[in-house]
Amino acid sequence: MTEPAVCASHVCFSPCHFTGKERDAESGNDYFGARYYASTMGRWLSPDLPFADQNPENPQSWNLYGYVRNNPLSSIDTNGRVTWLIGGTWHKASDWTASSPLGQEMAGFFDPSDDDVEQIEWSGGNSAAARAELAAKITAAMASHAWKPGEQNNIVCHSHGCNGVMGALPTLLADGYFVNNLVSLGQPMRGDYPYSGGVDAWWNVYAGNDLVQKLGGRIPFFGGRTNSNAVNIQVNTGKNFLQAHGALHNDWLTRMQWEMFIRQDSQNQQQNDDAHTPLPRCKGQDPCYP
Repeated sequence: MTEPAVCASHVCFSPCHFTGKERDAESGNDYFGARYYASTMGRWLSPDLPFADQNPENPQSWNLYGYVRNNPLSSIDTNGRVTWLIGGTWHKASDWTASSPLGQEMAGFFDPSDDDVEQIEWSGGNSAAARAELAAKITAAMASHAWKPGEQNNIVCHSHGCNGVMGALPTLLADGYFVNNLVSLGQPMRGDYPYSGGVDAWWNVYAGNDLVQKLGGRIPFFGGRTNSNAVNIQVNTGKNFLQAHGALHNDWLTRMQWEMFIRQDSQNQQQNDDAHTPLPRCKGQDPCYP
């Protein structure tokens, strides 16, 4: 628990130092919740999740001990971990970073007090093995995250990246985690990736002319576009049947459509919950039930 600062003359002694985190008096290291930061070296004392956020175009991303890409003047890390975005098959990694247009829009989208956004990077391979590897990365990210009190667990995914989420949900649920808000973009709905529960609110966004989504199913049976467990949102991308799939995440006019719908739907749901005094909801792995 952070204690109030004790001031003497013009000198103020406080346990809180770098970015407001508590500094251990004995070691001099700052505690971020997920790990310790050594201010004398400008480095974390334990590594970040490997192969989860590395970008070939950014050498600093390969330093698992580095703090905010060695650029603390313009960025901070509030707890040593981040919130994840997940691209789809053959995705472009730069489209799913915190600095991407989508990443910037998702910062504080569901919870204004939690604006940490990052991606779970994976091979993007079009195979069951690749999606199983993604599912394992998702469960590892949730297990290693240091949940803040009341912190929401939100996922925005695209295409078969969402089926990786479906593959991870049984393990997450068994381990006591659940997802507060899930936005799936162009997810090919397939019987081999069923929804097993564990999501509080799920918005499924699709374009009616998205041929890539349909081909993402098992040929010749093809995949579905909607799911009865989700709020299904059909958008008009203004693109052709091959471009509509990518437009769900990389076209700002298309993003504006589903973002506005989800904001309004969330507000309506909140008003309904307030009127009916719901049971307390857990956030991430917050133990709000005995």
